[in-house]
Amino acid sequence: LFCDSCDRGYHMFCLSPPLRKLPDGEWMCPHCAHLSPSEDTEVDIMDEHPPTADEVCGSAGEQAKEAGSSKNTPRETRLKHRTTVVVRRQKPLSRRRSSTTPKEIGKADEVTSKMEKKPVCVTSPEQLAMLESDLSGWAPQEELSRFLEAYSLGQAQGAEEQRASLCGGNGDDLVLFRRTPRSVSIDRNEIETRFSSPYPEEFASLDRLFLCSFCLLPRSSPFQLRRHMTKCRARHPPGCEIYRKDRTSVFEVDGAKSKDYCQRLCLLAKLFLHHKTLYHQVEPFLFYVLTVVDPSGCHLVGYFSKEKESSKSYNVSCILVLPPYMRQGFGRVLIDLSYALSRREGKIGSPERPLSDLGLISYRAYWKSVILHHLHTRTPGQRTVNVKALSQRTSISTHDLISTLQWIGRLKYWRGDHIILLHTQSPAPKSTKGYSCIDEKALHWKR
Repeated sequence: LFCDSCDRGYHMFCLSPPLRKLPDGEWMCPHCAHLSPSEDTEVDIMDEHPPTADEVCGSAGEQAKEAGSSKNTPRETRLKHRTTVVVRRQKPLSRRRSSTTPKEIGKADEVTSKMEKKPVCVTSPEQLAMLESDLSGWAPQEELSRFLEAYSLGQAQGAEEQRASLCGGNGDDLVLFRRTPRSVSIDRNEIETRFSSPYPEEFASLDRLFLCSFCLLPRSSPFQLRRHMTKCRARHPPGCEIYRKDRTSVFEVDGAKSKDYCQRLCLLAKLFLHHKTLYHQVEPFLFYVLTVVDPSGCHLVGYFSKEKESSKSYNVSCILVLPPYMRQGFGRVLIDLSYALSRREGKIGSPERPLSDLGLISYRAYWKSVILHHLHTRTPGQRTVNVKALSQRTSISTHDLISTLQWIGRLKYWRGDHIILLHTQSPAPKSTKGYSCIDEKALHWKR
């Protein structure tokens, strides 16, 4: 309970006598109860330390010398130093006794409730005029105009700073969040990132990150990267090389044995994949890293990962091709490799859902080419196609085969049976010699 006069606060049960309910009207604390709000009251104030002879002159000084300290001075002597002052009490600032009309009080409550519920944010001249109309009459016009001018200036400066911190490049394109880093330099390629990645704190605020093309160790400047390259002995990803043909090489990396490298690979993938959530717990996964070989070493192109033991028979958990190597058939190489490994294991595989937009396009193109290849190479006179047998032969799940047939418009339901439409006059699918596909004879991998 707060006093309407001095703003002191009291517990209701600490008062003497204690209160059981809130009092009606104006309430005074015990300290202010004996003072009348409308009259001048004389109050005696006793000096705690009596004045000395140097402070006063005449008889007052002599009286102060005789008084001595307040502890050893008789009561009659100390009473001489009481001072009578007049306390002029003003009416308390209470809404119940103010001269404000109920209509004005209601308007003030409405403005206050609006400002408490939602912070005032002025972004247009119309909103500024509305705010001025709401506050008019509650402050002097000079102070109100000064406040509105400063407020609008602060809003403009804050919006400009926010835009500068959130925009990339020259600030023309506004994005939702500031990407860190904005670009990554790896193997003489400067790649613009699409999303942020939780790199360590020392690299979190950099606009450009420099990565070693062999061990993927991050560095903050080209000088540090050159110093690292002179000491780095790695010339290929850790693990076993399971595939080599021409300039293409694939390494199998165990997340439990090469944890640091796999974590750096996941952090790099997060810069380009929105749904990538795994960064540190890489032990249950195998990583198949696709590289391009030159005299200096094996340079990273892309990778895919899969669980060592998948309960849902997923053969791919995450797949990535770096932007400089896109549209060159390397995505098809990774997809073909995942199904080649599934065939070696004798399992039916499928990529983990949900697929990204680019991932769905790549997989549908691969499934379509495989289906059309098997339909056009069937034995002469064969009138039926067993989808389950086709799934066993290609290691593609029946669900993926049927969805692809429906997507290309070849699966129809006619007279109670599902039929596959095959135009006899349609040309055979293009040869896959121009595509980078896996040669299973060059795949050295055992279950």
